[in-house]
Amino acid sequence: MRTASGSNADRSRFTVLELELAEIVGQWDPIGVGPARVADGEYDDLVRPILIELGHGVRDRALAVKIAGAIDSDYGLAMREQQARGVAGTITAWWAQQPNVL
Repeated sequence: MRTASGSNADRSRFTVLELELAEIVGQWDPIGVGPARVADGEYDDLVRPILIELGHGVRDRALAVKIAGAIDSDYGLAMREQQARGVAGTITAWWAQQPNVL
C-alpha cells in the first residue's frame, strides 16, 4: 500500500466517506502526534489507499499488514501487524456498515 503522495492527502477533495475514515485513522494516532497534528490531517495519506484495499475485499489481518507496512515505510516507525489489528478491525467493521459498498 503506497501512501506517500500529496494527492492521497488532499482533504479539501475528500468525500464524506474519506473524511469518516480519516477520523478513524486519526483517532488511532499510530505515531502519537497528538490532537493538534491529527486535526491537521497527519494521516490523511493513508485514507485513499485503505479505501482501495477495502474495495478489493481485504480482510482485517491483511489490512493490518498493509497499514503496518505503510506506517513503517512512510513514517519510519517500525510497526508489527499485531499493532495495527485493532484499527484494521475498526475500519473493516465501519466499511461493512457503509451503504452501497457491498
